[in-house]
Amino acid sequence: MSLANLIRGRPIECPKTADLQPITFMGFNTSLGKPEPVTLKALLDSGGSESHVTEKFVKKLRLKKSSNFSTEWTTPGGEMRTNQMVKAQFTMPELHEDRLIEWNLHVTKALGKYNMIIGRDILQFLKIDLRFSDNKVKWDGSELPFKDGEATPKEAYHIAEGDVMDDAVSHIKIILDAEHQKADLKNVCQSQTELTVEQKGQLEALLCKYEPLFEGQLGRWQSQEVKLELKEGAKPYHSRAYNIPRCHIQTLKAEVEHVCQNSCTEESQLP
Repeated sequence: MSLANLIRGRPIECPKTADLQPITFMGFNTSLGKPEPVTLKALLDSGGSESHVTEKFVKKLRLKKSSNFSTEWTTPGGEMRTNQMVKAQFTMPELHEDRLIEWNLHVTKALGKYNMIIGRDILQFLKIDLRFSDNKVKWDGSELPFKDGEATPKEAYHIAEGDVMDDAVSHIKIILDAEHQKADLKNVCQSQTELTVEQKGQLEALLCKYEPLFEGQLGRWQSQEVKLELKEGAKPYHSRAYNIPRCHIQTLKAEVEHVCQNSCTEESQLP
């Protein structure tokens, strides 16, 4: 081996990786009146200065000319020109499903294999980071792994599992494990450290006035009978069943048995 080779060292071999891209599936409202959301495939593109959407999804929205002259863009979908814009509403449910975004987007005929491109205008405003070091999108505490360029919602939709999910599971567990015991009203009132002695007494008097509500059992409707009129020919609502986590099966059975014992429901005889 030559001295030059020893100095240079061994060449670094770059591992072959999949063509992962910062892609997300958006909830996009296609109507001005009653919301008509659809799922769009969007590329988060730090190389693009502004954001675009294909015209197929904005036909029911209010379009406006962006200028007297068309603007030429270079996108992952190829070269294109635009002269229309639309104020659109959309969400990024894979990151934060409860955040509605309203933004002026350029309208294009096509964007290749994408329906929408999120450019630097939105990325910077929302402070969304594209981390190519570990192939993840990060936005305000939530992370989304990059996807293959041919990904579809059916096979690659991301559902976060983190503190929020853990809190939800913990909350469900607490509800299922409820023992339906009578509340100790005096102890509840005395434990309210933010109240004065007089206020604690007033709270206890109020709760005791409605003590039957805190028996820990399901009550009965004491007023006139209620009838529900069904529309003729209406189809019963049906939705898919959800699996019950194994850790909740026994507590769920106990809760079902409790409501059956209190004549709130009864076992079905159907096969």
